[in-house]
Amino acid sequence: MPKDWDGNKKSTYVTLGASNHTEHDRQDNDYYATHPSVIKPLFDKESFALEIWECACGEGHLSKAMEEEKEVYSSDIVQRGYAKDVFDFLKYDVVKDTIDRPRMIITNPPFDISREIIRKAMSDVEDNGFVIMLQRVNFMGGVTENRKFWEEMGMPRYIFVHRKRMSFTGDGKTDSIEYAHYVWQKGFNPEFSKLKIIDSLYIEKEYRCMKCEGENVSSHGLYCSKKEELK
Repeated sequence: MPKDWDGNKKSTYVTLGASNHTEHDRQDNDYYATHPSVIKPLFDKESFALEIWECACGEGHLSKAMEEEKEVYSSDIVQRGYAKDVFDFLKYDVVKDTIDRPRMIITNPPFDISREIIRKAMSDVEDNGFVIMLQRVNFMGGVTENRKFWEEMGMPRYIFVHRKRMSFTGDGKTDSIEYAHYVWQKGFNPEFSKLKIIDSLYIEKEYRCMKCEGENVSSHGLYCSKKEELK
């Protein structure tokens, strides 16, 4: 049964980077959608840019939330019902195929290729443009490859740590990992990042999905068009 964002029996563990629980149950293209509530508190702190490219938009959860205040171009490597254009972001030639470089690129990147996407996004945005990526808080540590990445990329201008653990399951369940939005600004190379802690406004009410004849919405998706609040 389809959901507004992905969830399955292992979803509590198959979030970004929890590879020890994902050997047999990772999703195609590493697709784990992000609750749209994480965006508003981020943009409440900083406006960044009015024009945004969401380069791995999935079913459009973040794009729809951002479109309330900004102009959003949505693309993805596969069509999940929302992308305006479908192509491989890593192979897209922004200089050849677009008139202007984007002002800002934001996404929740597939974990396995997150470093490659960040590098490509930094290359693609205009001078002084922003790259905003959702990653684990411990993304800054780890293996030799990650140390090389940080030496190459330099420090982000901002790191917005989400105080509340994120759910990627559609039912509010979380794992033991904290997440942050890392914000780079092209041409801005601070010695230290500015750290901010923000609260995401998750929907915590329970709903009954009317499409499922009374089945709890946790098994269908929080954004079912036919739902009623459970009293």
